[in-house]
Amino acid sequence: MRIKTPAGGSRTWQWTDAGNNEREARVIRGLLVCYLVRGTLWGRDEVSKGVQPVLQTYDLATATRLNDDLGDLDAEQLEACRIGDRLYDWKRLPWNQYGTGKGGAGKRCKESRLLGILQPGEAWPVIVTAGPGSLKTVPPFVRRLTVPHFQAIVELSLEKQTSSGGIDYSRIVPKFVGTISREDGATMRRLYTEPLSRIAAEIGDDAEVGGGD
Repeated sequence: MRIKTPAGGSRTWQWTDAGNNEREARVIRGLLVCYLVRGTLWGRDEVSKGVQPVLQTYDLATATRLNDDLGDLDAEQLEACRIGDRLYDWKRLPWNQYGTGKGGAGKRCKESRLLGILQPGEAWPVIVTAGPGSLKTVPPFVRRLTVPHFQAIVELSLEKQTSSGGIDYSRIVPKFVGTISREDGATMRRLYTEPLSRIAAEIGDDAEVGGGD
């Protein structure tokens, strides 16, 4: 199940569970079994449902071409960053510079983080998408963990923020609440972390909602 960061400054998580039931919560709590980086470059600012991004990366270094419809992207600028067959240097992309986003705010290339949270009593984690507006809170939090992330029990809440353009957005506030043993962590890594890393490209590619600069 995917859970996106809500829009408009909401402090409540909302999602549809495996039984097609509408769920909501102020806090998502569980074991952080998966943590992945992702970057996407879309052909247009307004993204239609089901359309793939032009480029996608899972290491913020090398991007793979997924869509040949460039939209309003400059083909020559894109070609200048090509390093192989449908492979591109993510860091050299001109749209990876601040000021290239919609209205001159942020970057056209969008970064996000995918967090797999295994909640108590559940057999499979929910995948929480931390969009651009949460990059100042989520990555530093994970870097500061004193145990591997698959041993860390965390809580994710939301706070309202306002971008420099006056748009309200929701930002993830992560909190460390406990750990599991090294032995249990090794089991979680084998059952969840490694499989989720291998199927990262199958986790949806919809445009992410999120403000921030």
